[in-house]
Amino acid sequence: CRRCRRCRRCCRCRGALSTPRAKPGSTACGRARRQPAPGATLLSQEREARRAFATACRALARRPLSAIEIEARLQQRGFEPDLVRTTMDRLRTERLLNDSEVAGAVMRLAERRGLGSRRVVQQLKRRGIGEDDAVDAIGDARIGDLERALALMGRRYPEGVADDRRLQARVARFLLGRGFPTDVAFAALKASKKLTFEA
Repeated sequence: CRRCRRCRRCCRCRGALSTPRAKPGSTACGRARRQPAPGATLLSQEREARRAFATACRALARRPLSAIEIEARLQQRGFEPDLVRTTMDRLRTERLLNDSEVAGAVMRLAERRGLGSRRVVQQLKRRGIGEDDAVDAIGDARIGDLERALALMGRRYPEGVADDRRLQARVARFLLGRGFPTDVAFAALKASKKLTFEA
């Protein structure tokens, strides 16, 4: 005969090999289904909120991230939209989000890699940094453009570019590819006293 899946006991009926119908809210063996405790849902929500906040804090501990990047990470982890908004509000309340710090980190990375202000602006936009938070970083990048371009030229072309127009054009393309504005690329070539034509 058939057996109840819950208690594994034989469920005999009168002359028919079929399992008797269970009452609503119970199993075939007569046991009542386990109902969630009144506060279980609330506890589950609080647990998810703590998990979402901990996920955001771990991400911020690794490296500075913008608000948009943190929100995207929480969404990728599968947290509900309402929970993501609540977590973002808590991060702002506790002042754990600082887009100005992220902009400064982007600027410092650009200095180490020898990138121009145009590339800095692109990276700030890609990471969702607002204009108000990016003003200082962009200003510093533009101020140091020429110095970084000359240092990059010295490392990449230690022998100089002489009067070789083809080499000069290659150097200009190289600087433009590193995110330096056109005027800075030509100014760097002029400063090295290797360019004989006007920009």
